[in-house]
Amino acid sequence: MQILIIADPYQATNTASDTGYAFAEEASRRGHFVWWAEPQHLIYHESVPAVFAQSLNFTSHGTVGKLSEEKLFFKCAQFDSIWIRKEPPLNPLYVSMCWVLKSLEKKCLIANTPSALLNFHEKNIPFMAYQDGFLKKEEIISSYLFFDINTFNLWKSEFEKEHDHLERTWIFKPWRGHGGRGVHKINSFEKLPILLAASEYQDGFILQEYISEIEQQGDRRVFVFDGKVCGDFVRLPQEGSFLSNLAQGGRSDNRIMNEKEKDVSEKIARYLQKNGIMFAGLDLINGRLNEVNITSPTGVRPLKEIRGIDLSARYVDWVEEKVKALKAV
Repeated sequence: MQILIIADPYQATNTASDTGYAFAEEASRRGHFVWWAEPQHLIYHESVPAVFAQSLNFTSHGTVGKLSEEKLFFKCAQFDSIWIRKEPPLNPLYVSMCWVLKSLEKKCLIANTPSALLNFHEKNIPFMAYQDGFLKKEEIISSYLFFDINTFNLWKSEFEKEHDHLERTWIFKPWRGHGGRGVHKINSFEKLPILLAASEYQDGFILQEYISEIEQQGDRRVFVFDGKVCGDFVRLPQEGSFLSNLAQGGRSDNRIMNEKEKDVSEKIARYLQKNGIMFAGLDLINGRLNEVNITSPTGVRPLKEIRGIDLSARYVDWVEEKVKALKAV
């Protein structure tokens, strides 16, 4: 197979932990040809999507990947499969990448599909699953979304009418944030105007109730693959922190899922499959769904180390099977 990975700059990739790199390593081990490109390397050529890509070659031991210096020209339809592994945010370049690739969905196996990436915002999926009847209200973390401070102030007045006070602990984070960046724990709204001055909040911000259990219990990363729960592990924050993201210094741990976590995970797995999302990483806190990562779910290497589950092999198995079926049509 010829496989194109569209991701962030290869030089900035942490090969020891990056999931896309792990998938590429497995594909190369099986004899497939892997190519690497960034979103800006996509073009339209004679009205069809094309790309300038570099080959990614591994040593005989399959542990060190080297990118070729030369960028070669391809029509995107020449690839058997395209793997979108670009990290958020969903900025104009990201959206343009999805628009360009969208026309290929019936000609080439693309995971996750550009349509799904355009239709589903990661922080919005829990709200949609709840509103579509897949999850109960108590199975998601209660959240509030705002796009400017004036609307927030109007909401605050309404909220105060229904609640005796606002003296509680909140999580404050950017609507388009990712990887635990820009997330704050606040006990009052006095500092909000100062925090909102940062550019990362200009596209909106979320307030969530703070679940203190995360400090001792962490959160759970659950992998969903083709409608099935296929692996999980717990992410624990550093002492004195509430951020469990591995990118923010969190550490992975092996703790068995309870029945509540299994039930929520299986429900969202069915929801994702119904909506054409093949591969996702769920984040659960105290058995409640927080976010659903569909752009570039990470954690495949810790999953293998802790649980012995080789999701890279399963991913490439699935790609091989689907590509074979497409060619048979």
